[in-house]
Amino acid sequence: MGREETYSEDERREISERLKGLGDLGEDHRFFGLRGAGHRRSHPGPRVLVRDLAEGRRQLLQMYLSWELLYREALAAGLPEDEVVRRRAVDARRQILTEAFLHDYLNRNLHIGETDLENAYEAKKGNYVEPEAFKVEAIVVDTDEAKDQVSEALDAQTNFAEVRNTFSTLKPGAGEPGPFDRWITRDGRVPLAADSRAALAHVVSLETGQVGGKWFEGAGGSWLRFKLADHRAARQLDLSECRERVAQDLRAGKQNELLGQLQQSLQNKYQVVIHEEALRLEESEPTEDGS
Repeated sequence: MGREETYSEDERREISERLKGLGDLGEDHRFFGLRGAGHRRSHPGPRVLVRDLAEGRRQLLQMYLSWELLYREALAAGLPEDEVVRRRAVDARRQILTEAFLHDYLNRNLHIGETDLENAYEAKKGNYVEPEAFKVEAIVVDTDEAKDQVSEALDAQTNFAEVRNTFSTLKPGAGEPGPFDRWITRDGRVPLAADSRAALAHVVSLETGQVGGKWFEGAGGSWLRFKLADHRAARQLDLSECRERVAQDLRAGKQNELLGQLQQSLQNKYQVVIHEEALRLEESEPTEDGS
């Protein structure tokens, strides 16, 4: 039999509301089988049977109960009268109210329309460019003998993929992304190369499809030989391709502007005066070493 917990009607209502908040993982609270206070047409009275809750709901309820019981015990211990606790409670209240005010202020004043997006995109079009990038294939070997065999095979114009499949300790995974599956930009890193800058300079000097003639030291004493598999030129992105980035940048800029205006208006409202000289260290003020 499950353990029963008894609550008053008001406490049950409060728990239900708290649970709705805990289970807010989207519009549908049923992710955890959670439907709030009115999910049944009739309640079984003031007794809540924990055993009737599904596992997800039970865990959420137990988490809430744990915090609630600890909270009640803290009240019983007189901690609200502790000076440190009082100061922390005041600080927490200030932070909550400040964040709530800023959230409301930005919701009321920060609006972005389609025209705003288009103007922002055109004004800073250069920020929305797909950079030049390169795709590389690599043969990785661990011994000097394998290194010599690979060099001999490539010098004989043997297909790079065939040589890689024969000698490389790193082979393309079956459906799994490998370290060389990503595009590498000019300011990026060449995977596994000990000297990435030198390896990248070598790679970008190759023509697409060309196999490099140099070996590069890799991690753990390995050696790498590269082929430039593909080259992508820099390309201006259309607004449709970077709409989210433009919106994020525009929102951040507008938010900073609004917060700056708010700060100035509040300083004027409350007649705040900042004495710059008080912020500067006096030349005669002793330093930390006493000189």
